[in-house]
Amino acid sequence: MKFLLQVLAFAIVYSILFVNKWFGLNILILDILVITWLAISKQLKLHNFNLIFSMSGLLITGILSVLYYSVLAHVSHAIFAFYFIGSQALENARGPAMAILSSFVNAVRSQVEFVKSLFSFRIKGKRFSRWIWNLKFYLLPVLLIIIFIIIYRASNPVFNNLVKNINHWLYDNIFWILSSIDADAFWTFVGGLMIGAFVFFRKIIPDLQKQNEHYADNLTRNREKHFFRFLGLKTENKVGVFLFIILNIILLTINIIDINWVWFNFEWEGQYLKQFVHSGTYLLILSILISIVTVLYFFRKNQNFYSKNSILKILAYVWMGQNAILAVSVAIRNMYYITIFNLAFKRIAVFMFLLFTIVGLITVIIKITRRKTFFYLIKMNLYSLLAIVLLSNFVNWDIFIAKYNFNHSDTAFIHLDYLSDLSDKALPWLDKSEEELKRISQAQDSSFKFEYNYMWPETYHSHIQSRITMFYSKWERKTFLEWNYAEYRAYHMLK
Repeated sequence: MKFLLQVLAFAIVYSILFVNKWFGLNILILDILVITWLAISKQLKLHNFNLIFSMSGLLITGILSVLYYSVLAHVSHAIFAFYFIGSQALENARGPAMAILSSFVNAVRSQVEFVKSLFSFRIKGKRFSRWIWNLKFYLLPVLLIIIFIIIYRASNPVFNNLVKNINHWLYDNIFWILSSIDADAFWTFVGGLMIGAFVFFRKIIPDLQKQNEHYADNLTRNREKHFFRFLGLKTENKVGVFLFIILNIILLTINIIDINWVWFNFEWEGQYLKQFVHSGTYLLILSILISIVTVLYFFRKNQNFYSKNSILKILAYVWMGQNAILAVSVAIRNMYYITIFNLAFKRIAVFMFLLFTIVGLITVIIKITRRKTFFYLIKMNLYSLLAIVLLSNFVNWDIFIAKYNFNHSDTAFIHLDYLSDLSDKALPWLDKSEEELKRISQAQDSSFKFEYNYMWPETYHSHIQSRITMFYSKWERKTFLEWNYAEYRAYHMLK
């Protein structure tokens, strides 16, 4: 009963905060209300790092959603909310993987539990489901009544007019209420019920609990005194040495080419650099995946405890080091791209991916040296991924890109088409006079000769002025619950 009331209260609050409203202060208010209620009702658990990290991420991304009002912050907030609920459901989860898995299971199971609880709710001593079930007895009488009304209307004009008058009265006084129900409000309330059920009907899943307790960070040796098993380890070790030697030679060749061509002898000759950067990134992704899978295969179970695997370990370390060099090559490619073509979201994302890659390589090395499990590898890499996502929210990227690109318009290509679509909060930095835009255009024409026709300065200026006018109207219609600092600042800078 109490959980039903909590879900209903949540849905009402959720509807008040979000119906027909943009995201803004309402996100942070909901976070604070939910966490406060969980704490008051003693449902909030914070006794390990996983629980603290998930709640901290939820609150930080909620605050940054209000401060920066970015898609990245909103998506990150949704991710950490999902992670937080899973952590609260499986409070002893050994890392984000189990917490997120718990969240996925509870996202479905909680809806079933909510419906079950709703139908077991008692009205005057009877279950709500019983009241619904009893309605079936009225179906036949109602059907017969409708049939006879149709027959009598067809046979009696006076009765037909009477029924028409009753229909008009019902529509004027009752049915209009149903037709005037706001569809957005209805579906927002339904969404609130579903999210509320997810929050308050979460449960520990026994199978997940057992699986969670089974996982460990450290490998344990399985002592098997079998001669053929020993021969298997020995042969496997030799195969691994052979494979790592060949892979190291291949990757060394690629790295030598990149160091010579990319690091020291790159010259831009007026070409686009998309393929130049992206091909290296795809190669890096493939290389890292092969590295992880290969290392996991050869350094599994008793191979980690084989006394004569030192050469295999050294070769694996060299391969990890070469992957790090490959990551540096991609970073240098990306720097050239930015130097010549300025900043864009995907170019920033490449650096984020490279950071995650370096952490991944380090965790693979730790797995080998300290004899860690696959579970440890997944856990640490998920922690690093979530941390990178969280840290990336501390920069307002739209504004950063707009400022950087215009500040480098004399030396790097400025893509007006791209800049014109940045979010409203960047408008003060996108608003340039026609004279300044013409000066930039002249500098661009002397440095860049592209066949593709990009946006003209006059078109850009007109587009930005139109967007500013629409932004004024949009911001002035926003309520207190939709307030955010980024657009508030932009509005007052433009006024």
